[in-house]
Amino acid sequence: MWLSKLNKKGVFMKLFNLTSLVVFLLFTAQCSVAQDIWPQRPITLVVGFVPGGAADIAARTVSARMAEILGTTIIVDNRAGAATTMASSYVARSKPDGYTLYLGSVNLHGLDKILYPSITYDGNKDFTPITRWVSSPAIVVVRKGSGITSLADLVKKAKANPGSINVATAGKGSTIQLAMIDFMKTTGTVFTEIPYKGGSPATMSVLGGDTQVTFATPPTVLSLIRSDKLDALSVTSAQRSSIFPEIPSSVESGVNNYDYRFWYGLYAPANLPAGIANKLFLASVEALKDAEVQKKLNIAGMEAVPSTSQSEFKALIMIDGQKTEAFGRLIGKAD
Repeated sequence: MWLSKLNKKGVFMKLFNLTSLVVFLLFTAQCSVAQDIWPQRPITLVVGFVPGGAADIAARTVSARMAEILGTTIIVDNRAGAATTMASSYVARSKPDGYTLYLGSVNLHGLDKILYPSITYDGNKDFTPITRWVSSPAIVVVRKGSGITSLADLVKKAKANPGSINVATAGKGSTIQLAMIDFMKTTGTVFTEIPYKGGSPATMSVLGGDTQVTFATPPTVLSLIRSDKLDALSVTSAQRSSIFPEIPSSVESGVNNYDYRFWYGLYAPANLPAGIANKLFLASVEALKDAEVQKKLNIAGMEAVPSTSQSEFKALIMIDGQKTEAFGRLIGKAD
């Protein structure tokens, strides 16, 4: 009798294992087919900023060409708020099926958690990095006739009276604030930060004389510089930008070792199938090589700089993430 029971148990286990194998193979086949025929419906690209800024321009410019390449529609969804963490949280909770994407930046990798300890996502674990899209230095600007003539002059005046110079930023975790903190750390200066709700109002405060300086993203200030309403002291990189070469580099403006650039890259929720990730990577690279796309990005002050691989993008994230996390400790927690 015990032998009969053992035989029945053995048959049952064989059937169970066989059934499990069949289910696994069917599931794998379905996943493979899903990746092969993706995309079948519109894709949503979430952006954590309001329309009109650098990230929004990059999102709309590149995604429009990507949509043509992929044969679908890409809808840009602006979800601004809480230093991009509202948008990040939404994407982190989304299905990893390739239909919800995210245009993110280095903030995602350590800084978010420092500023907002209550967030439930982990930027290094809950996202699939695809590729960097664009990069650019910020531009240090002052009002026309401010009396500040260069970065070296700015450092001199700031050191003579620590805290006397007001710098307009777009709030905690913004590109403007990070560029300012990097500058203070590099030069040993102290500014008084005046936060605004976005880069445009920060720029307007300088234009109106309420603040003296801002470290602006190019789209918000290039037209004002070229119309002679603002003076550009320098770009925040050690080399001049090929897009606006008339503006001196930080080194040429008298400050060595200051080299700050911001970037935006494409992400998806964690566990995105490799086949879909590869399609997104290839479509991004093709779109960013398009002459018309590059022209539109250049007009907005950004360069198309796709990663050579997903691995290279991950390596960039690791290096810049650690640096930005250190800045975050200086900023402190958001109110």
